[in-house]
Amino acid sequence: MVNHIELQAEFGFKFPDGKPASENRIKYGFYINEFFLGDNTTLVEVDGTRLVFIDHNVINYMMTRNTEFINYTFDTLRILLKKSTLVSETSEKDRQLFFHNLRERIHEKRKLL
Repeated sequence: MVNHIELQAEFGFKFPDGKPASENRIKYGFYINEFFLGDNTTLVEVDGTRLVFIDHNVINYMMTRNTEFINYTFDTLRILLKKSTLVSETSEKDRQLFFHNLRERIHEKRKLL
């Protein structure tokens, strides 16, 4: 899975596993930063409509259309992205270092099993 995500970051679009020449290319922006974001908030913007989904109790989620909350959440993400490094399609050195370190952490955790 890590290899696939790294390939998607390199190409800059999402594709089925092992098929980077896929016709249905969906842009994929992969950012790295040193900030730990401890939730799985999902921001959605489709045809001018914005929604925010927040995980609740592991398997449930809450959705809101509250404009004030949505704007605050999008603004917060925008600030976080400005402080992050885009590594999809660019920044090859940073991207390779990130995935190398990720693989090392996985390897270390597997040794503990």
